[in-house]
Amino acid sequence: MPKKILYLVSIVILIFALGYAGSWYLSREEVISPHIELVSSSLAPIIATKTFPFEKEQVTITVPVNASVYRSAGHTDKSVRIIGNVSDAIWISDSYRAMVNDPAQEEFYHDLIAEFRKIRTQYNLSDDEYLELMAVYTQSLRYETLEENPAKFPVETVVDGAGDCDDKSLLLAGLLSREGYQVALLSFEPERHMAIGVGSNDYHYQNTNFTFLETTNLSYIGVPTEKLGVDILLRSSPIVITIGEGKKSYTGSDETRYIHETEILSEKKAMELEPQVKTL
Repeated sequence: MPKKILYLVSIVILIFALGYAGSWYLSREEVISPHIELVSSSLAPIIATKTFPFEKEQVTITVPVNASVYRSAGHTDKSVRIIGNVSDAIWISDSYRAMVNDPAQEEFYHDLIAEFRKIRTQYNLSDDEYLELMAVYTQSLRYETLEENPAKFPVETVVDGAGDCDDKSLLLAGLLSREGYQVALLSFEPERHMAIGVGSNDYHYQNTNFTFLETTNLSYIGVPTEKLGVDILLRSSPIVITIGEGKKSYTGSDETRYIHETEILSEKKAMELEPQVKTL
């Protein structure tokens, strides 16, 4: 009889334990983001070179990239696993931060930033001009999007010399954050677009504390994108994904906004004068 009672008690305890474990698992919330699993390789470094216009000069950035890091990043499963009731804003933010800050890329960031610092020293650039240098470099990379096109790790974007809006935004956010700038990714989910937000005391975008920076093409900092392609208006409120803890902000938004507005007025005036010019 005591053995039977002991057996029954053991069964009850096991049932309660399984129930507790099940409820814990069901209540658990976790985001499993893409992660670069390095594969050892004896391949020579990949030399990534980009020449682009900056102010009145043509500058060139050349950086050696660990071939193992690049190849491993390319073979990484870019899907995101979500456990539990995790909101879209949280899993999207966590996954993009993980791709920007994957530890396997730190040597790559270090070497690339060293090249930017050489140019900064050569031309005695201010903090604003240095930010513009990194922005123009990223904007100058070829825009490329594919039908099946998961986000790239920044190391892939540099070696490929191309990427779409999220690829280029992840790269620039990684660079700026490591150089002490206040920066965020602005993810527009309905329009499937991404841009950069840069800390600024002026011209904040929507209800954020950041000024707008487009990465897909050469454009001024502080001038928001209004239309994507032919007929898609950028109107939704973005998910703001802060990257790093930088404090430096951009102070030239009033100048870039003035240049942009003057350009628009000039184009408008030229269109108004076009009929007269044709008549003459």
